[in-house]
Amino acid sequence: MSDEDHYLDSYLSEILPALGLDAETYAPYVTGYANENDDGDDDESLDELMELLQASSESHADDDAAWANLRKEIIQRRDDYVSGESARKELQALEIQAATHANLQKEIDLAQKNAVEVEARKQMELESNKVENMSKDKIALMAMYGYEDG
Repeated sequence: MSDEDHYLDSYLSEILPALGLDAETYAPYVTGYANENDDGDDDESLDELMELLQASSESHADDDAAWANLRKEIIQRRDDYVSGESARKELQALEIQAATHANLQKEIDLAQKNAVEVEARKQMELESNKVENMSKDKIALMAMYGYEDG
């Protein structure tokens, strides 16, 4: 995922300047953290990131509530993104499964159709080999040169 289309970019471009930080400078720190910690297990890294951002802020260095809100929002947006990705992957897997099922069903239908056609050919062949269905010329040739297994 490139930084240009990161799920936090639009939020960070609004919130970081409001907290006295340059978005172009500090957004990559946050998106980098989010990319490496999309399982949500590394609270220590997030705390360290918040400390770095707070220490770098020109206007909100002493406003702990603003940083707590930023931390909470990053976690919430990360969780929303991860659950959305999970849902998208599940949907994609279901679509693949449905397509596979449809292809298999087509192959089954084709095999059944072929089996019916083969059976019809066999029946037609059996019918054409019966003496009463043979032409008079064929019957005469069979009587002259043919023999029966038995």
